[in-house]
Amino acid sequence: AAGNYENARAAATRLVETDEPSPEAYWILHLAQVGAGREEAAHEAISEYIRLEPDGWNGWASRARARHTLGDNVGAMSDADRAGELSDGSPTPYDIRAELLHRQDRHLEAIDDEHEAKLRRATNSEERDQADHQRTVAQLKARVDLCLRSHDSDGARDLLRELLRLEGEDPVSRFNLACKLYELGE
Repeated sequence: AAGNYENARAAATRLVETDEPSPEAYWILHLAQVGAGREEAAHEAISEYIRLEPDGWNGWASRARARHTLGDNVGAMSDADRAGELSDGSPTPYDIRAELLHRQDRHLEAIDDEHEAKLRRATNSEERDQADHQRTVAQLKARVDLCLRSHDSDGARDLLRELLRLEGEDPVSRFNLACKLYELGE
């Protein structure tokens, strides 16, 4: 597989070394560099793509991932935000933001972006209602974890009771929540 990426990288490099390289040549080079595990070079290629195609949201989204891989979380979030501004309702920038936020242990913020991505994918009111419910459940679970980390057993119990009420008929979720409540002395 590495040889395939090297061949693609070599071919893409020849494309960008022409007198007037196209944005697509840098896009292909970026993908080849990602595949070959060359993060710095991938970042450079996607930055050139953006220079030539500044209004393309997919370039900004790809550079957000590249910057995160290089440890530049501030730049990654900035690029993900720009991708969101430029996209025509695509959920992808919100998926990327959520991924970046989760990796930074900013789970409550990530849940909001996951919700926005689900809303953008929703095709009817039932799917939107389901996305709203999933966000509420995810937020409560994240808050339970925060309470447990801060040794707030009372707060965690209250939130777990609320989760039991919201989980409805799913027996596995209900069992797991009941076990957590039991562990907290209820």
